[in-house]
Order: sequence, then structure tokens, then C-alpha cells
Amino acid sequence: MGRVLLTGFYGRGNAGDEAILQCLYEALAPQHAVAIATHPADTHPSHRDWYPYNACVLVDEGSIGRMLEWDPDALVIGGGGLPPAFGAHLALTMRLLGRPTLLVGTDNLDLSLPNPEPLVLRDYMAGFRIVSLRYERGVQATRALGGEAEHGADWVFLLPTGPVAMAAGQERAPAAGTAHP
Repeated sequence: MGRVLLTGFYGRGNAGDEAILQCLYEALAPQHAVAIATHPADTHPSHRDWYPYNACVLVDEGSIGRMLEWDPDALVIGGGGLPPAFGAHLALTMRLLGRPTLLVGTDNLDLSLPNPEPLVLRDYMAGFRIVSLRYERGVQATRALGGEAEHGADWVFLLPTGPVAMAAGQERAPAAGTAHP
């Protein structure tokens, strides 16, 4: 069992980011101890009471010392439309310790900007053990810089779906290509 630190746009109450975190946590927690790096000044006041924050060690993402006290074996930067440098201070610290970093389930569309500094981005992206992106455009942009990336899925696809309750008197929308009476 390893110790995995997760970082992303977490604790702020954005439903999509919180769903991404939940799926990451549930995928990793059966085999790993999980901590979540958040930015206390930017988080929702009651996020510590939410699942999965209430099941994890929380680390101030601005405190490298606190991260080192928890002593993670790996860092996962995951979820949503994060720019490539999100959590870079954590990633670089982990790399200095010789520990793996992963960038998974993100967009990485900032690599598609017209004038990114190619060597800096290439070298930074090359340091990730795994780069698995949600959109083919980000994969192509990463590869164009000489980096390796694969097309992965969004973590929220792991969320279970349930039946949709219809309100009284509400009709289901017609299927595409059918006429509505």
C-alpha cells in the first residue's frame, strides 16, 4: 500500500471538480492511503465535512513542509481544465525526491496556445510518469512538443448513474430525429 497525494481544483464546491475527486479517491483508496492537497484560503468553509475530504489527510498545497511530513510515494494531478503548471511546485518537489508524478484526466489545452515556450513545457511534461488527457487536442499538443501522452477518459465517467425521476406532468424529450406531436 502506497501513499498517494491528490491535487486539483478541489475543495471549492465546483460539482464537476468534486465529482472528479470522488472518483479518483474511490479508484485509489482501496489500495492506497490518500491525502488531498487543497488551498485553505480558496476552499469552501465546510469542505472538511464533505466526502472524501472527511476520509483523508488534508495537506495545505502551499506548504511543501506539510507535504513532506505526510511523505507521499506519488503525486496525482487530476481532473478538469487544469493548466499544465497546476501543482507544479508539488510535482517538482516529488521529482526531486525521485517519486513519480502523474497528470491524469485533465484537458491540457493550454499547450495548444500559439506561443508556448516549447522547451520548458516539453521538459516539464516529460517528467510525468503518466500523462493521460481527456481530449485528443491536448494529446496532440503534448506530442507536438515532443512529450508522451495518451488519450484517457474523464474520471467522472466512473460515477454510477441512476434513474432520472420525472416531475408530475413532465414529458420526456423526444429522441433525436423524431417529430414531437
